[in-house]
Amino acid sequence: MSIRDLTTCPVCNAGNCQQRYWLFDDRYGYPDMFVLMQCPSCAHQFLQHNLQQEEIGSLYSNYYPRKHIQPEHVKALPPAKNFTAWINGTHSRPCYRVPEKISLLDIGCGTGAALLYHRERGCEVVGTETDENIRPIAELYQLNVHFGPFQRDAFKTGCFDCITMEQVIEHLVDPLKLLADCRELLKPGGRIILSTPRPHGLGARMFGRRWVHWHVPYHLHFFSSKSMQLAAEKVGLVIEERHTVTPSDWLYYQLQHLNVYPEKGKASAFWIDSDEVTVRQKYLRKVINIMHSIKVIHLFTRLFDSLGLGDNQLFILRRKPTP
Repeated sequence: MSIRDLTTCPVCNAGNCQQRYWLFDDRYGYPDMFVLMQCPSCAHQFLQHNLQQEEIGSLYSNYYPRKHIQPEHVKALPPAKNFTAWINGTHSRPCYRVPEKISLLDIGCGTGAALLYHRERGCEVVGTETDENIRPIAELYQLNVHFGPFQRDAFKTGCFDCITMEQVIEHLVDPLKLLADCRELLKPGGRIILSTPRPHGLGARMFGRRWVHWHVPYHLHFFSSKSMQLAAEKVGLVIEERHTVTPSDWLYYQLQHLNVYPEKGKASAFWIDSDEVTVRQKYLRKVINIMHSIKVIHLFTRLFDSLGLGDNQLFILRRKPTP
């Protein structure tokens, strides 16, 4: 695949964006290399690529491991409760910020576990998903899911109280268009609740090009606080809240990811759940599992979040009144 010349920031239009890293798919083995760019003005980071949104959808179906999920094993997310929710970083998920009994659109609904959670809470809920592997789950549980790339015209203007996107906006070729479309779908005063990796957190600084959440070519955009604010303003939204709150599993994933880091073009033994690892890697895997089970990793994650150094950010964006 040839990579187009792209040195202008897609958020603030600043020129002279600089190369940061050459990256490859270190999870599932997609074969190409990609350049990560960084804007000198708003600190937005983005991937150089020639992928269309339809091609990205096929990447999930062909490379992501969801094809192995048994539909009957999918259950509604449990309620988030006090200490357990805090130690696990559960409130990093947008679904736990959603009120009961409202109309809701969940873009990139994944396995549908959040849709089931909202339905149990009396919400009128619709989902969208690009991964066709999820269709049997939607059919089994009679979930209202639109498959394929998000289409604004599939929904009436001003029909939702809330729109959620959990780790979705970074996957979009044109995230500003998505935000603009979502604004049109919100009722007056409606909100978008989204989470996305934080490229200026401690994880990205410590692990460099091996940071687990570059996740190319599936992740295309990495928002700073400034670039999200600019994006929101451009489309008629305002940031109402911003939180640094990270799932505790993320540091666990990072450590396991580093333990069996693959060569270019090969899938990671961790991400495809393979036992084809060395004796040393097996030993380290057990050590990391123990650290995770006794909550050591969780405590480090909570510490990093408390210092504002976490790897995940959650935004609540409110629709501005129409002038």
